[in-house]
Amino acid sequence: MKRFLALHMLNKKNIIIIFALLAFGISFFLDYFLHLRTLLHISGFFLAIYIPGFAIKNIFDSKGTLLGNLIAAPVFTIFFFVPIYFGVTKALYGHISLTSAIIAIAVVALFSILKTLKDSDPPNSDASDKKYLLFGIGVFLLVHVLTTLAYQFVPEIDGYADIVKVEEIISSNVFSVTLRPFFTLLASYVSLISDISPYNLFKFGMVLIHIPGMYYLYQITKIVGLKSSFTKYLILLSFVSVPVINLEIDYVRPHVIFMSAILPFIYYLGMGIAGQKRNLIFSTIIATAGLFFHEFFGILFLINTLFIFHHYYKKLSTANKLLALFASAIGTIVLLINIQRLPVLPYILYSIQQFIGLIIGELQWKWWFLGTYANLDNNNLGWNGPLDSMKYYAYSLSPMIMLVLFAYPISVIRRLHKNTQIHPVESIASFILIAGLVFAELLPRINYPTLPDRFWPMISLSLLVLVPFVFVRIPRAKEKFAYPTILILLLIGIGGSVHVAKEKRGYTSEREYRAAQWMKENTSHNAIFITQISNGPMVTYFAKRNIVVPHASFFRTEPQNKRAPTSQRIYGEITRLISENFHNPGNNQLNSLHSSLKKYYEEIDKEKLVNSPATTEFVHDQNNLYVLYSKDKFSGYYGKRQWWKTANFYDADLSKFREGYDLVYNDSDRVYIWKKK
Repeated sequence: MKRFLALHMLNKKNIIIIFALLAFGISFFLDYFLHLRTLLHISGFFLAIYIPGFAIKNIFDSKGTLLGNLIAAPVFTIFFFVPIYFGVTKALYGHISLTSAIIAIAVVALFSILKTLKDSDPPNSDASDKKYLLFGIGVFLLVHVLTTLAYQFVPEIDGYADIVKVEEIISSNVFSVTLRPFFTLLASYVSLISDISPYNLFKFGMVLIHIPGMYYLYQITKIVGLKSSFTKYLILLSFVSVPVINLEIDYVRPHVIFMSAILPFIYYLGMGIAGQKRNLIFSTIIATAGLFFHEFFGILFLINTLFIFHHYYKKLSTANKLLALFASAIGTIVLLINIQRLPVLPYILYSIQQFIGLIIGELQWKWWFLGTYANLDNNNLGWNGPLDSMKYYAYSLSPMIMLVLFAYPISVIRRLHKNTQIHPVESIASFILIAGLVFAELLPRINYPTLPDRFWPMISLSLLVLVPFVFVRIPRAKEKFAYPTILILLLIGIGGSVHVAKEKRGYTSEREYRAAQWMKENTSHNAIFITQISNGPMVTYFAKRNIVVPHASFFRTEPQNKRAPTSQRIYGEITRLISENFHNPGNNQLNSLHSSLKKYYEEIDKEKLVNSPATTEFVHDQNNLYVLYSKDKFSGYYGKRQWWKTANFYDADLSKFREGYDLVYNDSDRVYIWKKK
């Protein structure tokens, strides 16, 4: 206790920890008595995201610089502190609360203070280090202020489901999430401490967890040994020049945690293989804890295992190599026996099984897949023709990163020819790049269902790691031509990011938000809205009402010689599958049958809404039945895509609602609401 009370011995790192705890305590009481909520938001967010990771980083790396440890802190909070908090909370409390969260942070902070109490202040970062890092943070914040404010609502539909989960957890204090539990716990924990609403946290706060990417990218420039200041600035600027990275960072969902892990994972594993063994612990924890954030971490887990095994295996004697292989085989068997305890591995094994079945079966290669490819979510990508494909790849790579994609292999071939050593960081980034290209470009061409658009951030981030290794080999004589060209390409990528952010406002427009507020104020809680599928966030989240997506015929006037109902066609497919494979069905046939049955019952429910809305026999209360249609769905980026138009009934015949329905809301002849008489 005497040692702890010797406050004059505290170094700057410990002072920051104590200051953060005191600032939170003061702001908590100021909010309680004076309702000064803003101070609580700021101090609570800093305490939740930065202090646990900062304390853990200090424990592992007490000699690290103050600025470096602080910028890297969110990585250690996410992948080190959250799993610990999850385990302790589940074992001792069974629920999350503000008290348990503060106690967990205080315990970690106390360990850090005691561990580093006698440590002198680490040497400050070089002035140049601070200059580059502050530049990187500044351009990150500037670009993401522009992209987040370009559209005032949470973009994309995925985030709303997670927002609702977090709101329910905070209101009940009960945490019972089994799918991707660490992501939901992270968001709930930060919202609980900072008192930032889950909606605002997803819209603005969680974007900041990607700032450490700038720190790790700068560390890689130091590995390469770049001397030119302008080159370093260009490399840091490249981090915010890729539209798919910028926009995915703004679309807060579990996948963004995978994105936030790629740069630190590559850095720590690469430096560990290069000789700094402690960093192997960091990469292993990131890859393992990540399995509970998102399935894509299985890729990092596999790469981490293979690189570490190969690193130590090649140093063993022949006898020990055999022993290592035997131990690995036993470990694999044990893993397979306990596979159900790890939520990601069954999914990975199922994917491998599907892939092998595809190879054994009738393999079909398609050079062009963007126009007709249905992804894992059964959504058609809908990119048609050369112009659309150029947009797709420009968005996914950006002009400068695309240049690196072609320049780096040439650089590697030249170095291999000269027997120049490849740094482990390069090797790891190359493996991740190849894995991403397989999922985004190879598997779709053999008709294997993936989510190719979700793998492009992984591809682009791995290419960002390779940027310094390309730039360092630009001949000095060509810098005067190369650098202005690269700068222009980077600015094009940044401008493209802001443009796409502004155009991708398909889910909720300002008019639709006003309509949602009207619905909330003028309809009963059990009101049901028959509407377009993309009005889900508008109706279910903003208006807190129920939504039904009808059969397409509900919004259209069908010709007399119309086709048979979709349910009948699906029923015919089910009959065919059963008759052809009744005695000895394979896995592929059983999966197809299961999918067809699911679609059949979905269509049956939709077809309860018959062609004429005036005579609809609907299973719910007819007195609270409304029809909502928005033409705003067809403005902006999404409105130009055919799959979006089809899903949202672009060719709707609104004259059908003149009889049997009263028009109760009309905003500029763009957003309509009818009530059933």
